[in-house]
Amino acid sequence: MLDYAGGIFETLNSLTKPLIAALNGITAAGGLELAMTADIVIASEKAKIGDAHANFGVLPGGGGAVRLPRKIGMNRAKYLLFTGEFVTAQEMKEYGLVHEVTSAEDLESVAQEIADKISAKSPLVLREIKRLASDGQKQPLEIALRQELLALKNHTRSHDFQEGLSAFAEKRTPNFKGY
Repeated sequence: MLDYAGGIFETLNSLTKPLIAALNGITAAGGLELAMTADIVIASEKAKIGDAHANFGVLPGGGGAVRLPRKIGMNRAKYLLFTGEFVTAQEMKEYGLVHEVTSAEDLESVAQEIADKISAKSPLVLREIKRLASDGQKQPLEIALRQELLALKNHTRSHDFQEGLSAFAEKRTPNFKGY
């Protein structure tokens, strides 16, 4: 069971495409841990978000105690982890975990709009931005900046780079291929 759950979190964490989570209702414990694997989190105004592991004598195993402080800050995270309390989607937006709060009726369409906007971008660029942003958090700034410049240098040889520049110059929508 634990290996299976760990495998799910590892799979989500290793996705190279942007991941969007849409929260509606109670998001707690494993649900919160799943949401924290997302790159973008949208929540309905009905969402209540918290970590309830301590309420039931269970330790987080999907990154709750590790990711939550990185997402919302140590003090806020410890409070939620220790008390098992829930906060509103608006509060989690203020904390930085949630990107946008919308009505429950509009949640799916708002998430779809964001997905559509992202899917029009170069898959190659999205994959590299996601990698650079994630890896950059684990490295000293100087090294992360060098990695970004190296990635850009390599990217200038790609079809998507050339297509993007041509589309910009020609004032048209780019036709990205992902290579």
